[in-house]
Amino acid sequence: MTQLALFLFASLASPSPKPHAVRTEEQAVTHATAAVQRYRLTSDKPECVIYEADSEGASWVVRVREKHDPTCGGDPAVEPTLFYLKIRKRDGHTTTDRDTDDGSFQSLKIEQQP
Repeated sequence: MTQLALFLFASLASPSPKPHAVRTEEQAVTHATAAVQRYRLTSDKPECVIYEADSEGASWVVRVREKHDPTCGGDPAVEPTLFYLKIRKRDGHTTTDRDTDDGSFQSLKIEQQP
């Protein structure tokens, strides 16, 4: 194989992007938004999701909530939490408490297509 072919094969075979540091609140929100879309963590439209990032030691904890307004629907006085993401600052490793009964954080998994 040529070097280009090997590079393309390695790129396609890689299960996830290379780790990268997540240093700022803005980077944490961007990372969380990408994870929610990539792993299909909610069926809400992207413009109907709110992200709130807080620094907690070596991680960012991102609260993911539904946005309620005339465009998204729902009661504007209530914007429920859907789940939390925990993003490790040094490499962006992300876990979630979505679909856990005890609030524990688990690795993200690609949802199967119906």
